[in-house]
Amino acid sequence: MGKTSSDIIDKLIVALYDLLVEETKVLAKEATSKEGFSFEDRVSHRAYECIRKYPVSVLPPRSTLNYPTVSGLRHQFDVTVMDGNKFFVVECKRRGLALIDQIFSFNSKILDYALKDSFSSDFRIKGIFLCTAKITENIRKYALAYGILPIDSKLPPIEVMIDKTTSSDRIREELMELKKLLSTPQPIALKSGWNCHELFQKYMICHQKWKVKGYE
Repeated sequence: MGKTSSDIIDKLIVALYDLLVEETKVLAKEATSKEGFSFEDRVSHRAYECIRKYPVSVLPPRSTLNYPTVSGLRHQFDVTVMDGNKFFVVECKRRGLALIDQIFSFNSKILDYALKDSFSSDFRIKGIFLCTAKITENIRKYALAYGILPIDSKLPPIEVMIDKTTSSDRIREELMELKKLLSTPQPIALKSGWNCHELFQKYMICHQKWKVKGYE
């Protein structure tokens, strides 16, 4: 049976996580001052080349998304993947410490598109925030509140956990149910009413169970 669109996106997220882990190891040996922009440029290009292997449309690295916005401005993203009326936009950050202002800025660009009422009712946009630094709990909660997927090398995204879990393991079903919530894009995420603190706790509980089973 062929892969569904959701399966393909899951594989892309796994590939982005693997790329981030690899880059984090490389960057641990480098200076942290002027390397940030070169990292973001390198990772956006590597992510682009990786995504091109899959049957989805992807814009060249750091392209401007030329769709209507509330402000009338157009915004640039490190990577943009298009799957029908659903967009996945990726922000790559290399920092010694992840700052919440970075995700504020990323989210503001996403919302500028998501809240534009001239879009069709089935328009969706999902943010993916890649960072070599450890993402703090507050940043994770903020990201979950706005349907953004936060990825660092410390905590694997739910898609990676599912990918490494055997099909017969009972925890897989629990992970799949949580993934349905964490995969919610904008503007649906704003209307969901889900509590980001509860989502974060559910993720951490699942991650701990997953680790205890020896998957990490």
